[in-house]
Amino acid sequence: SYLGGGVLLIQGGSLINNTIAGNDCDQEWPRPGGGAGSSGNVYVSNDLRYPRSRIIGNIIANAVSGSGIRIYLLQRVELTPDLFKYNNVWNNAPGDYVIMDTPAWSTRTDAPVGNISVDPLFVNPANKDYHLTLESPCIDAGDPDWTFTEGQIDIDGRRRVHGEKWLNATSSP
Repeated sequence: SYLGGGVLLIQGGSLINNTIAGNDCDQEWPRPGGGAGSSGNVYVSNDLRYPRSRIIGNIIANAVSGSGIRIYLLQRVELTPDLFKYNNVWNNAPGDYVIMDTPAWSTRTDAPVGNISVDPLFVNPANKDYHLTLESPCIDAGDPDWTFTEGQIDIDGRRRVHGEKWLNATSSP
């Protein structure tokens, strides 16, 4: 793709408690002048005319190109802590964070407060096993006030216990 190889959020939306890994944004822009694609894993555009996107509690890792997360803040929108928190954005090429602020067109590449950038310690990412090992720094690093919705389960069909060491891990007690 040439825009948001994994997830594309424009005009609002929420990305909560997901693992987005290994995506690519290697296509040239389909416009005069071309140029490299933008955002290998997650692309977000926040504009005052629409609800702002929320990105909370995700692991965004190992983008092959285009960066981990690229956020455009249009018309003086601020990236407030309630909108972007408890994420681990790590090992994305050419970088983890690209935050563009318009109209000044300034760029930040630092992790916003309340987020981390560390190896999530996947079980076997080379074989697309993105379960977390028991030693993962992502375990218990999420929102301490988050509550389960009745019937909510993970990709393995299990409800994860928040606050205990086996949350999102490969084995249970």
